[in-house]
Amino acid sequence: MNENDFDIDDVDDSCDDIVSETKQSRFLTKEHIGKPDAKVDLTIVKAGRVRVDFNDGKGPHLETVILWKEEGWLPFIVRPTNAALIAQILGTKNPRDWAGCRIGLWHRADVMMAGKITGGIRACHPSQKKNGGRLRRRTQLPSRKNLLPSERLEPEPDEESII
Repeated sequence: MNENDFDIDDVDDSCDDIVSETKQSRFLTKEHIGKPDAKVDLTIVKAGRVRVDFNDGKGPHLETVILWKEEGWLPFIVRPTNAALIAQILGTKNPRDWAGCRIGLWHRADVMMAGKITGGIRACHPSQKKNGGRLRRRTQLPSRKNLLPSERLEPEPDEESII
């Protein structure tokens, strides 16, 4: 499968492109990235929703797929966790807006599926060196109402407020 296999104009609207080969040979897996904790940075040439047949007897599934600008890299099926990571990195949830952007992909040994540690791929910012694409919690400063009375800074009275 390459970028000529589907047209970006048909991706979200018509979904007529049905792929029928086996999943393992056609799509990017953690093994393609390298050993655990290996990372590659790739440029998205096209992304969108297409029908993919995994030959699981359930028929074609509508999936988000990314095609890469760099030669030799297989298409990547974007699952919900990676979709959220990519949306956070690129600032848009719409896969059509991802074209031309670079993202990093980590082979993470600690990825869980169905309650078991299986390893997998996690998206991250291309400049990210550590943390393997985990969503970071925002550091939240305590609000004034959550402070103890002794921790609150009272405004200093100015000359007009003293009578």
